[in-house]
Amino acid sequence: MRLHYFREVPNEKVIPVQEEILHVDEPLVVADKPHFLPVTPTGEYVEQTLLRRLIRRLDNPHLVEGVDNSETHACVLEKNGDLWRYGLSPVTGKTHQLRVHMAALGAGICNDPFYPQLVNEQDDYARPLKLLAQSLRFEDPLTGEVRYFESRLKLDW
Repeated sequence: MRLHYFREVPNEKVIPVQEEILHVDEPLVVADKPHFLPVTPTGEYVEQTLLRRLIRRLDNPHLVEGVDNSETHACVLEKNGDLWRYGLSPVTGKTHQLRVHMAALGAGICNDPFYPQLVNEQDDYARPLKLLAQSLRFEDPLTGEVRYFESRLKLDW
């Protein structure tokens, strides 16, 4: 038996962005997560998270998130004045892994309200976190097939 508990947040604010499902089959769901939408219930958001939205849209209460551990490969892709764009490839992952790793290197991600310092301000939808999963590639653990997906979102300087 599996038990799930999601605490209730009175007057939870609606996050005015929409996720896009890129792929669905029996063992796999791939989605574009827009900026400002948390992946899992946290803080003041429970229902307004990617996981809860996908559970509702797909009518599937068994969706789960990734694995523990923390390893990232990084390389500089381009420079624009004081700003550098990195290619980040998480080998394994935890919540906020890329954000924590970049902040630890002294190269925090632009508009990040948490790292390296917590900024207690309302979300500014005109200033999204400058982090985007451009593509996703992995070997499907059930079929052994290499799976590849590309985001339709774009990230400006």
